[in-house]
Amino acid sequence: MFSKLVNRFYYGKSGKGDYTRGDMPKNRIELFFTTLKVRFSALIRLNLIYFVVWLPMILVLMNAVTLWIGGLSTLNEMAANLSVDEIAIRTAEFKVFQHSLILRTLLYLVPCILITGPVTAGVSYDVRNWARDQHAFLWSDFKDALKENWKQALGISAITSVLPLLSYLCYYFYGQMARNNIVFYVPLILALLAALMWWLALTYFYFLIIGYKLKFKDVIRNGFLLAIARFPQTLIIKLMSLIPIAIGVIIATFVGIQWGMLVPIAFYFIIGFSLMRFIYASYAVAVFDKLLNPRIEGAPINMGLRDDKYNEIEEEIKAGMKEENAVYIEVEDDEPKVDL
Repeated sequence: MFSKLVNRFYYGKSGKGDYTRGDMPKNRIELFFTTLKVRFSALIRLNLIYFVVWLPMILVLMNAVTLWIGGLSTLNEMAANLSVDEIAIRTAEFKVFQHSLILRTLLYLVPCILITGPVTAGVSYDVRNWARDQHAFLWSDFKDALKENWKQALGISAITSVLPLLSYLCYYFYGQMARNNIVFYVPLILALLAALMWWLALTYFYFLIIGYKLKFKDVIRNGFLLAIARFPQTLIIKLMSLIPIAIGVIIATFVGIQWGMLVPIAFYFIIGFSLMRFIYASYAVAVFDKLLNPRIEGAPINMGLRDDKYNEIEEEIKAGMKEENAVYIEVEDDEPKVDL
């Protein structure tokens, strides 16, 4: 019995052909689910590392949500015993408290987001390789990518860390000014649009850093250009990352705030952060192969996907090519001829 197990390890399962280039995924969707299945356990292990660096941000947000819910509950309880004028006063006080809470939370988030950049670069290298069906040592490659790219990655996370605070200040200031002059809606919209484009460009920044030798300004420029060129697709991908949070909000509305926070936290603790990064990697690799790599001499394209010649063969078979009319077709990479 043991000898059979060893033989299967070296020679494969009896009756099952060897894995060839023709068996490789023929499109991006097949490649994504194939690599996800193979790397699922590795993503869970990688997420344990990645979750640690995001933990401070999670704690800050949990504290803010708890305080906001507590203040809102207190206001609702007091409203039953107050007059209309007193309710208006309490509501105004709650708005001041809410504004102060948002500012304090966004300030606390600056260092929390800042520290995530270098670690995200290391994680991005691992998941980028896995998304292309390449090998990557979980810890050693993560560590090497972090050491090599931490400066540029820290620059990205530094800008990202202050952007929520700046966006809120612009929203609050220009929103107040726009009440008296509609002209201030123009800078308000521009500020929010800039924040949106940065959020979309984050899909590409870290993969540009770990995959190409670019100056920091070129990383930002290319990230923005890719976000603009693939605006609808990138927006959909980014909105997908909000699904766990949306589910948590729904659960909190109908079940309770405790369960509403527990479900997304459990998801992100188990696999959430690395899974989202893996989805971004699969999408970014496809965009790079479409828009960047064909312009770079020697850059690999369509890694992990089978050659188009095999797709042509498959189409001929599906079209009804008979066995007696079998032909020999030359393939690249010094592989033997394929007898159909």
